[in-house]
Amino acid sequence: ANIHSGNIPLRLGGGLEINPKQILAYVGPFDTHTTIRVADILSAIGVPQISYGATGLKLQDPVEYPYFLRSVPADDKQSRAIISYLKNFNLTNIQVVSSRETIGQEMMTEFRRLANLN
Repeated sequence: ANIHSGNIPLRLGGGLEINPKQILAYVGPFDTHTTIRVADILSAIGVPQISYGATGLKLQDPVEYPYFLRSVPADDKQSRAIISYLKNFNLTNIQVVSSRETIGQEMMTEFRRLANLN
């Protein structure tokens, strides 16, 4: 927000300064947690954000994050695709390997929920 408002100058190599008014959108960050923090700021100032890695479900809220876009499916969509694949090939006895890190936890929770429904 400080760069976009002009409070902090943005310079390229050689001292060339970029006019923040020419920044039409921001790309990134990768993880959901950081993306939410950035989206909070960018949504407040009306600047679009495109994430290439954030899959968290919270970012789907169009009221809270009207300027947020992603290039990867959200956790619930990925979980549905995995369940559909498993059902298509009648794979009923599977093992899922995951970590206890923040990334992937929402997908694992949604996968468990959907697996119990199917």
